[in-house]
Formats: sequence, C-alpha cells, structure tokens
Amino acid sequence: MDSHCSTWFEGLALTPLENGETLIAGSIQDQAALYGILAKVRDLGLHLVSVACVQSEPSETIRKEVTDMQMNLRNKTTSDVAGRASPAKEVVTAERRKRPFRRRLQARLMSVLNRPVRMLLQLPFTTPLSGRLMLLSYTGRKTGKAHRQPVSYVQHGDTLLTPGGGNWKWNMQDGHPVRIRLRGQDVLARPELIRDPDEIERCLEIMTSANPGVSAFVGIPKGPDGRLDRGRLEAAVSEGFRIVRWHLGDDAE
Repeated sequence: MDSHCSTWFEGLALTPLENGETLIAGSIQDQAALYGILAKVRDLGLHLVSVACVQSEPSETIRKEVTDMQMNLRNKTTSDVAGRASPAKEVVTAERRKRPFRRRLQARLMSVLNRPVRMLLQLPFTTPLSGRLMLLSYTGRKTGKAHRQPVSYVQHGDTLLTPGGGNWKWNMQDGHPVRIRLRGQDVLARPELIRDPDEIERCLEIMTSANPGVSAFVGIPKGPDGRLDRGRLEAAVSEGFRIVRWHLGDDAE
C-alpha cells in the first residue's frame, strides 16, 4: 500500500508485511464504521485478502489469518501449475491467478454488506440511514447488467453531492438521467462528474460542513492554511477520485 493511502485510514494501525501486503488493524465502533472502511478499500482499488474479528491482540491474530490464506492460495496455485517445465513460469502464473481470487473475495464481501443496506434504502419511508445514503439504479456500460449501488450524499440546494471514489461512477454519463431511491422515493437525477481540483475542494467544503464524517471518508488532509493538501488532492484526482453532483428537478426527466 502506498504511503499516501494511510490518510484514508485515520485511527487504524497500518503495518507493512514482508510479502508486500499491508495489515490494517484497530477498534471499529459498529457495522456502519466497518462498511465505511471496506468502502475505502474498494475506492482505493486495493485487493482485500481477509477480514477477521478479534477480541485481543488484533495484529497478531489478523497476521495469522493473512498467513493462512496465503498458504492456502499458494498451495492451490502451485497445484494448478504443477508439471510445467519452467519454475519462472510457475511464479508468473501463480501471481496472475492470485489477483482474480482476491477481487472475487472483495466483491463477495462488499456484496454481503450492501445487501442489508439496499433493503433499508428501498423502504417506502425515510430512515436515519436514508438521510445520508441513497440507492443508485443503473446499467453497466460494459456488461449491460443492472446494478443498485448505495452511495452517500449531501444535499445542497436542488443538487446532491456524492464523493465518487468507486468504480460505479464510470457508468455515469454527464447529463444522462439516473434513477435513485432518495428518502423513500424514486426520483431522476442528472449526474455531473466534477474533475477540476478547485471545484472538488469547494464541494468537499460544502459536504464536510453538513457532514463532518465526509472528511474522514475522503482522507485528504488539510495543510497549515486550512485548505486541502494540494498535492494529495491532485494525486487523488489523478487516481480517479471525483465528486458527482446530481441535478434534481423536473428537467431531469
């Protein structure tokens, strides 16, 4: 994990492992907090190896969990490439097969966490959760599959502002209406993907003033002048971070 990623996990201990992976450990208040951390992992494009709940000595316990999974994966990939002539080819093949396994694991875990959130957001009335989360319904541009994605939002006038760190945003087209479940009702909104760092900073100021938790979620620190660290902000934008501004109203239809 790159050093700049540490700002995304404030309050948690990040320990680099000898194999190039990183151990993230710490006390998590509730399931909502866990969901936020896993969303950061997803938005950063990291490969999730394992998640373990422990009561004591979290670093050593999770380290053992990671080691066990690596051994299982190593045994599987070694048997898959058994009989090949070149040892170098075995290493390359094992590495290529390791990545899809982790991605499937990460997607499966996020799918499990999103399921109850989707159910709550689909209720025909407002809930404490729907005050900060809404449900997007969209079709994948490459797969053609229907998706329902919970995302956070802050309302600003007749627009909604969403931190777009996940891959879902690449399925959005500027100005093309998207159906969202907002506080118990289905509405149409036109997305606008904001790429300009100055406008992103302005939107983040609006969002954090309404919901201070946005600052911890985005993970871009402020400098001595009180503004977002310019280098970190531009790095985040170059890595794909966006703000999605949703335009509500009858013109969205």
